[in-house]
Amino acid sequence: MDTATSTEVRPAWAQQLLRVPAGQRVFQQGDVCGHPWRVASGLLRLERSDRNGTLPVMLAEPGDWLGADAVLGQPQPWSAVALVDATLWVPDSLWLAQQRDQVLAEAWLQIPARTHALAQLRSGRVQARLQSLLQLLKRPEIGGERATRDPRAVLPPLRVIADLIDAKHETVCRALGELLPRAEPANAAGALALAA
Repeated sequence: MDTATSTEVRPAWAQQLLRVPAGQRVFQQGDVCGHPWRVASGLLRLERSDRNGTLPVMLAEPGDWLGADAVLGQPQPWSAVALVDATLWVPDSLWLAQQRDQVLAEAWLQIPARTHALAQLRSGRVQARLQSLLQLLKRPEIGGERATRDPRAVLPPLRVIADLIDAKHETVCRALGELLPRAEPANAAGALALAA
């Protein structure tokens, strides 16, 4: 993570903006963090590990509080990993001390919607799960302008998608091929005619 210089308007309560590249971990399960973060852009996966492996718990979208357990001085119950490039606001410590209850309430209230969003990605037909993921990624505040034109530009690696939607790698590859067919280059027809 690095401190971002952004053209985004900084909220009055924010101390700094952090840039988190896709695939990077924000915090590890069990970490005691000094503050929470508010997601400004991108999409993060919250996951929990135990002796049986690692499972996704929920997603964090723009506007969500991430790591709110820090407000209570508690260790993080899960890890947070950026699925796509993300930016996170770090709140000013004085503001956070004054707004502690508000932050906790907002974080608590976001949980049902975010766990539901993950459940949609992990149940039903694989193509429907992928369609839900693509719809999320096409939102400008999640995938950016590139994703609105071509969601392939921000797709996480296939293994990450397969784990997220609970499907086999090969099935994800085949379903993505059907949902996002590659357009033939404009000169492909001409090249075939010349070859004949």
